[in-house]
Amino acid sequence: MISNCANPHCQVPLLYLRNGKLYKFEAKPPARSTIFFWLCGHCSAKFSLAFEPALGVKLVPRTPAATDPGMQLNVGQDVA
Repeated sequence: MISNCANPHCQVPLLYLRNGKLYKFEAKPPARSTIFFWLCGHCSAKFSLAFEPALGVKLVPRTPAATDPGMQLNVGQDVA
């Protein structure tokens, strides 16, 4: 169960899913499973999570283009 932000330097408690970003990763064999992680709103604005098979999940900084509000799409927005 997810209880805190995945950023080890933050640890904001997860109270609602409306703030932040939920990540889903599929673990491959030998034990196939789905693993969820959550970044709070503050951390998700600055960081993302990446999965590397040898290392697991790691915190990575977002690129400037990814944090530019003009480059993000809202849910339900058409892409032309």
